[in-house]
Amino acid sequence: MNKNSREDVFGAVVSERIYQQYRWPDDKHSNVEYLVYIQHYVNEALKVASTSDEAGVLNATRDALRKIAALAVAAQEENGVLIREGW
Repeated sequence: MNKNSREDVFGAVVSERIYQQYRWPDDKHSNVEYLVYIQHYVNEALKVASTSDEAGVLNATRDALRKIAALAVAAQEENGVLIREGW
């Protein structure tokens, strides 16, 4: 399995956020609504994982994780971020 740098991962999340903003330019949601969307992608990925071959599972989970990370970023962009202190 390929291991990517944090820079690669963040780049994928940023590209997903750009796509999301292009696709839904005026959408604004609460943190709870974002959690519902995130749960949807978790459920979809788990459903695919139970019915796919190894390559299908890997691709579905990668796709879902990128979307989930970008949704978490969007929630914090819109509703504020809580920075972990002391690190």
